[in-house]
This record gives sequence, C-alpha cells and structure tokens, in this order.
Amino acid sequence: MFRVFLSSLFLLFSGLLHGQIKPVEMVQPDYPDILHDTFTEGKASIQATIATDGSVKSAEIRDATRPEFGEAAVAAALQWRFEPVLKDGVAIEKKVVIPFVFNLSAEQKLNRQFGRSVFKEMAEDVPVVAMEDLAERPRPLQFRRPRYPAELVGSEKRGRVTVRFIIDTDGRVINPQVIEVSAREFVKPALFTVIMTEFPPIQHDGQLVYVEAERSFDFFEGMENSPPEGRRGRGSGPSGG
Repeated sequence: MFRVFLSSLFLLFSGLLHGQIKPVEMVQPDYPDILHDTFTEGKASIQATIATDGSVKSAEIRDATRPEFGEAAVAAALQWRFEPVLKDGVAIEKKVVIPFVFNLSAEQKLNRQFGRSVFKEMAEDVPVVAMEDLAERPRPLQFRRPRYPAELVGSEKRGRVTVRFIIDTDGRVINPQVIEVSAREFVKPALFTVIMTEFPPIQHDGQLVYVEAERSFDFFEGMENSPPEGRRGRGSGPSGG
C-alpha cells in the first residue's frame, strides 16, 4: 500500500494547542489505490475524541476532498494515541481536529507520468557494474537532448546538472539521482531526458547486468542548435560512476 506523509498541518494543529495535547503514536493513512492510480491528491479533516487513557475513542470525517481520503484518514486516526488530557489533575475526554494531506511523492509522480516504475527497490546482492568497467561503453538507442526551459528564454541563464542512474537489464533507466546542480530550473528537463533514454540490454562476462552511469548536461540558450554531445570537445554522455 502507498503511504501518505503526515501533513505539516499537523504540526500547526499541535502547536496551536500549546502543548496541551501531545500525540505519542501517529499512524500514516494508506493512500487509496483508486486515487493513487488516477493521480489524485487531496486532503481530509478528522474530528477525533481522545479517551481518558489517551486512545482515540471515535473519529469521524469533518470534511474531505474525496470520500476515500476521509475513510483512509479515519482508519489512521483511530490508531493514534495521545498523552491523557488532564483538567485539574483528572484525565478527561477531549475532541480534536486532525488534518491530513494526501500528496504523491515526486517519485510516485514520475512513475505515474512515465507509465512504469522509474524508481525500484533493488536487493543488496544484485550486482551493479560501473560503466567504466565495461569493455565497451554502451550507446543509447536514440540521442536525446533536454530542452532549455521556455520560462528562462531571454535570461541567458546557464547551468549544469549531473544525474546518476542505473541502466536495468532491459536497457531502461531507473533510480535517477541528481548529484550536481547549479540551478534548480534545469533539474526537471535533465531528469526527463535521462529517464526517456533507452539502451540496448548490456552484457558483462556473458550475462545481462545492471549498469551505473552518470550524465551531465550544460544548459544555455540556443543549446538546441548546438552539435550533438558526441561531437563536442567535452564528452558529456554516459560515464562511469
């Protein structure tokens, strides 16, 4: 099940109570599958009743952008625990409102946008070969160049982004990671270009292998009309990690 990160709104919620109500156990709600699959984000607000022992006695939807978000938030809120609320030294029941925000992570959004698992968990014992250890450096099936961001046209802004990634046994890029960036505006086009690049399946010692590589991009106005990377004096194609 996909999980939703606890909203920063909860920090506001607890802060406004000036420490009177203190959660000791918070459970993240499951992201409803049907809404995850349709790339839907939203929020829900839950009114919960804290029992004298600190458990949540009851919870109901106060408001929600989608019923599924409300139901998931209620299920999570019922598992929360608080320090008992005291009045004049005696534990009492207390009603509180807990807000939840359901946002897909950047990784989940990329998986959704490209229609495949761009980010994958890999077992520790899966061997990954560095590009520099291959007998021959693999070439992508199609040369791809990122676009200079349209919103920066006329600014003459320059930048450089380096992305480290894994080429899987099907020749597709997975687990891209930005390791160097001089201007955040160039991160998205660099990532998209790397993710869309495909390679022929790579063999090493007679077996299909995963390969770790890096690719750097220099961004400048007019880059679309510059020579392909392989023809420039500075090589900026895939390189060993």
